[in-house]
Amino acid sequence: MRAAPMLALVATMSACAEPVAPQTGGDEPRYLDFVLPLAGLFESTGDGAGDSEQIHALIDAEVSALIAKIGAHEDGMKGRLGFHYTIPIWAVDGRFPGKAVNVIEQSFAVARARDIAVHVSLETHYFWNTRPDLFNYFDPESPGYDPGNTANVEWSDWGGTPSRARYVNHGVPVELAPHMCYLAATIQSEVSRLAGIVGAAVRTELDALADTGQSDLFSGLTVTSEPSLDNYTNIDAIDPPLAQLMQSNSSPKVRFGYCSFTAAGYSAANPPADLATAAAQVNQQWVQSWANAIADSGIAVDRLYTHTAAAAGAPTDHHFDLLNAPIDTAFVEQSRPGWTTYPMGSLEESFDVLYEHLAERGYPPWGGTEGAPFDGRGTTSVSEYLSRHYDHGAMVVVLNDGATGELASQLRGAIYSPEAIDAYRQFLDDL
Repeated sequence: MRAAPMLALVATMSACAEPVAPQTGGDEPRYLDFVLPLAGLFESTGDGAGDSEQIHALIDAEVSALIAKIGAHEDGMKGRLGFHYTIPIWAVDGRFPGKAVNVIEQSFAVARARDIAVHVSLETHYFWNTRPDLFNYFDPESPGYDPGNTANVEWSDWGGTPSRARYVNHGVPVELAPHMCYLAATIQSEVSRLAGIVGAAVRTELDALADTGQSDLFSGLTVTSEPSLDNYTNIDAIDPPLAQLMQSNSSPKVRFGYCSFTAAGYSAANPPADLATAAAQVNQQWVQSWANAIADSGIAVDRLYTHTAAAAGAPTDHHFDLLNAPIDTAFVEQSRPGWTTYPMGSLEESFDVLYEHLAERGYPPWGGTEGAPFDGRGTTSVSEYLSRHYDHGAMVVVLNDGATGELASQLRGAIYSPEAIDAYRQFLDDL
């Protein structure tokens, strides 16, 4: 549905040799998943069976087009072609209760019928504009107004000054609903509820796949989206277009996190030794809460992946201070690690920075849970890009062309060039 924030700017690292990881994952299939342009999927207007038919038709049309581009799975192929989409679970549940379950059901129905794998991701913290009942503390004339909602949004100081808006740049800078307070009790309760809805639906479909001997058609579930506890204090240097939008909206360029810090036991009298470190710990706890809630539905840990922005996860990366999500944020219990892996920033010349963290933990299987062979300037070698994943223990690679503005067409051009499609077919055959 979107591209990583680090796509806005590119840093350069010196080349270095890539260590070869031991192969992991045993006889599991390796998956190559493509994000589908499912415009209208969550806004379909039918009721009951008609809604299911409409959703099924939308998914099936895009999956059929993908198979026509890449090629159908054949006996003997070691790799698995898959399709992928992201559920903005807060927004969907707030506006269309039950729609997420319906989409999951129809996705698996298409996967079974077309013999193609399916991968689902959750967008967990940016898009919750349909939940003013949780964030509207400021407008008595609008739905959901409750002054107590200041407890659910992030603060910019120990005095509890609440967020009025959040900003993100996925190609075009935009203003979003207030920054969510990840560790607030009400938010954590909603995490359990929303993850339980998705987890139960996926678990039901996995049982159906097992009954028909098609369990390999489930590529995985990405339990969260790129964690970020926003720090805008240096946004003018990090992302000038985003800074300009904030300035035009008279939004303060501040660090958020004090609501979560307070929930974690800190205070003005007992502050964390380092705010950035504390923010990273909050981000990791946020990821862990989603992984725990999904795993509680009975989905095996080896089918769950996290999703951290790797090229914003090293101190040398341009967006490091904005997101506060170091590379090791991806490592939590109840999930395999996963990263955004566009070859830029600290990932431009190699993925060594990832391999080093994997090596420290015995090279667990992992996922490239969002990426493309695109370095911010143009298409990179697709074969090399895939090798950086699969030759080093990755079990899944999700190719994403979801972005805004010109970036979307650039990503599509990189992913679907004739040379890229030839490379995909070769890798699916040779994995």
